[in-house]
Amino acid sequence: MRIAFKQGNEHIPLRYKVISGKVGTSPIKHTSTEILPTSAISQKVTEQGNKTNKVNIFSNRSDLMIATSSISMHLPERLRRDIVKQVAEILNPEHLNYDGCLINISSFLEFLKFIVLKKIRPAAYSVSAKGNFMASWFHQDDRIHIEFIEENLFCTIVSKKNADKFEYYAHSGDSFALEKFIDNNGFSEWLYET
Repeated sequence: MRIAFKQGNEHIPLRYKVISGKVGTSPIKHTSTEILPTSAISQKVTEQGNKTNKVNIFSNRSDLMIATSSISMHLPERLRRDIVKQVAEILNPEHLNYDGCLINISSFLEFLKFIVLKKIRPAAYSVSAKGNFMASWFHQDDRIHIEFIEENLFCTIVSKKNADKFEYYAHSGDSFALEKFIDNNGFSEWLYET
């Protein structure tokens, strides 16, 4: 039930609970003595939601770290530390504007498969609006972004500077098509250690 009272020139909405029930055979009606402004109720709900969000973020980050540790013996130390550090930054509950988007574990596993098969350079990591893990490599003014989608699918966007203008390439497909796209367009020196 909602009511409002006037304080000065301002109407302040309030909420209170009516609890009804029976004790023995006598009906009971009790009005709560705690009357909270709507903003205080919203704050309590938000605090509970933040706790749930932090638990979800922690759980997601733990799953990703476990997946990383399962292949860590196949990664150079520098690359492993870089992945762990950036994933922790992406999923930091203090800095994350949580909107329900966590890193999809299937997407992250696709990324891990990709880096184990090739010796890649460290990259900048991020997460898409759909929760897919993304990696970006930069070479002077040029860049390549790869979004790792579930079940061996990739989406790639490249911006390459020629003279005074940028050319853009887009590609999507499986890991074989991605490798062919990278090699055929001369992007392998951007991504792979020599």
